[in-house]
Amino acid sequence: MKRSAIALGVLAGVLMIFAGPAFAEQKVEPRQAEVRLLGEADVVHLGPESPLTVADCQVGNLNPAYFAISGWFESPEEYKLVFDPSPCSNCPGGFQVTTVHVMLQVASACTLVMAVDVERADLSNPQCPFPGPEECASDLYQVVLGQAALYDIALAINCGCLCVDGTYLLSVWFESCTSGAGLELVTDEFPSPCTSWNNWGLGWEDLVTGFGFPGNLIIFADAVCCASPSAVERTTWGTVKETYR
Repeated sequence: MKRSAIALGVLAGVLMIFAGPAFAEQKVEPRQAEVRLLGEADVVHLGPESPLTVADCQVGNLNPAYFAISGWFESPEEYKLVFDPSPCSNCPGGFQVTTVHVMLQVASACTLVMAVDVERADLSNPQCPFPGPEECASDLYQVVLGQAALYDIALAINCGCLCVDGTYLLSVWFESCTSGAGLELVTDEFPSPCTSWNNWGLGWEDLVTGFGFPGNLIIFADAVCCASPSAVERTTWGTVKETYR
């Protein structure tokens, strides 16, 4: 595969919006994806309130972005990444996720309506952590991507304190997209099973073992140390997800 160049981009705007529940259509046709290498580019990190990232630790997939996956994305749908919180072991009282990042590449300007959450893994099969109960969720955001580029989309979230010895997932919900055909998922080059999950209306599927993705999704989070683990009330978009599943 030939390595192609891409432009450096910035997150043009992230605005809070109000949106009602969305109902996913049941799609039963086979999914196909085209995999190609990302070009060499820097990525501008820009959160909803400040271009500066303040964190005591980061969790999730911190590997370099390597592949762009096109011909796959359809909204509404949801993606999840299992993560080990050990990078926050410097926080003896627990860690609190403040911002969730997802890397995407777009072929043209587009607008996304999306949200993020943090979940506790279902360890019924300890060898394969599965999507589990929600710990906290963001509101819906409108994300305006102003030009074709590789983006690090950083969305704020209000979470409680979580235990460092647990297993969790970072989740990204895409409610709508103005140009889904031109949006590409971004992965690293290290595929591993039971790590990257996707639900487009037919239940959770492992993107690596089920569909041969060449790496795991680039989703990660900024976190700060906190005093003691505690539960957080679910926000309203949890109802949207329950309807969708």
